[in-house]
Amino acid sequence: MWAISERLDLETIATKSADASILFMPFRILNHRVRSHTDETFERALPRLPATALVLASEEIDLDAAPEEGLAADLAAAADILSESEKRAVKTEQEAQKAREKASEIMTRLQTAEKAARAFGCGFFKTARRSYSCHCRF
Repeated sequence: MWAISERLDLETIATKSADASILFMPFRILNHRVRSHTDETFERALPRLPATALVLASEEIDLDAAPEEGLAADLAAAADILSESEKRAVKTEQEAQKAREKASEIMTRLQTAEKAARAFGCGFFKTARRSYSCHCRF
């Protein structure tokens, strides 16, 4: 298990990873020499490390868990806003679906009532507000 340490030099890494099966380590080439992420040479540390795969990235990568500033922070904030907006959109769509279902139910009941009234000879008609009124004497 890896413990968080303030020092990430090769000695600390060798000590902390002694029981690892394999270790992936970043490296860079500086003045025709292979250097660690802290610009140390591997000559003394490699014999103390477990099986080690040295990995050369095409560019520097910041692996902070929580971006705090710059473009990464802006992108994280935008992703958070997008996620919240998507949640609100889903909730709004669910509410709209419930409203459509209720409106459909009311329309069905209204049509049923109109058919029943016509069967009894009752005079229904539409008003300007699209509500139905009855002129029967029941």
